[in-house]
Amino acid sequence: MNRFQLFNPFLILNAMICFEEPDAGGGAGGTDDNTPPAGNEPPPAGGGDNPYAWFAEDISDEEKEYLDNKKFDNPRKVLKSLRAAEGMIRGDKISGPPDDPEKHANWLKESGLAKRLGVPENPEDYGIERPDFGEDTEGLIQYDDDRHNRVMGSLHEMNLTPAQVKGVLDLYAQETGNDARAFSQEAVHDEANMTSTLQRDWGNDYDQNLKAALEVGAESGLDEAKIEALRVGKVAGSLELTKILFELAEVRGNDTLKGGGRGGLESTSREQAQKELNDFQSRNAKALTQHDHPEHETAFAEFQRLKKRAGRGAVGRE
Repeated sequence: MNRFQLFNPFLILNAMICFEEPDAGGGAGGTDDNTPPAGNEPPPAGGGDNPYAWFAEDISDEEKEYLDNKKFDNPRKVLKSLRAAEGMIRGDKISGPPDDPEKHANWLKESGLAKRLGVPENPEDYGIERPDFGEDTEGLIQYDDDRHNRVMGSLHEMNLTPAQVKGVLDLYAQETGNDARAFSQEAVHDEANMTSTLQRDWGNDYDQNLKAALEVGAESGLDEAKIEALRVGKVAGSLELTKILFELAEVRGNDTLKGGGRGGLESTSREQAQKELNDFQSRNAKALTQHDHPEHETAFAEFQRLKKRAGRGAVGRE
């Protein structure tokens, strides 16, 4: 058996695809003591006019072109090139990224891999616009050109490719936009809840009491925007905060409250509460007096609340 038939040429070529044939001095892989002298290279095998007879009986034009470009005209040259490549790898002449992740960015640049992957020289060269959060989030997300430039600068320092940058920004826009929409919907719910709750608790005094509460807020240092947000229930905890501000207004006797102070307010409010109590009793007499009535519990609870507002204290069931 011919000794060159021991090598599978297809496997050898596959391993050698990225390496040039080393020169007589050892090339990329240096000298190898186990490599036979160059003078012992055999002539092309196969004879005749076919210079590729040594390789295989069935060889494509593409493979012939590759062998010609590499000047591989016999198995010995293929073997030398393969062993030179192995020597480079064993000698760490082809190195991977450093162990320290903090140094990966510099390694990508210094190795030229970042440029080959399409990472631009400057952040502005990405050509990627600000992310789209959706029209329904307008005013809820602060993302201007300055912030976009800072984000792009940070992503560039990490040597992200344009596709990676686009993916990061798209994900950020989706998640942040969803959070903003959820917050907006919750604020709408809080606004409706605040208005209905205070109107129920304050009755006809709603507008007057709300105004008095907001006046205390303004006196405490809240600007107009925050006062307006508080008025419509778009501040977290608006309901509880408004009630607290109203209680402060009662104690301080704000001019908005009728009677110019706590005493006048109590007198007016109690008169109104007594009227509401009388009207409620007349409309819900059966529910209040018949314990087996389906609305008895609800009606009695409201009756207790109105009695308390009227200053007559809570009463028990008869």
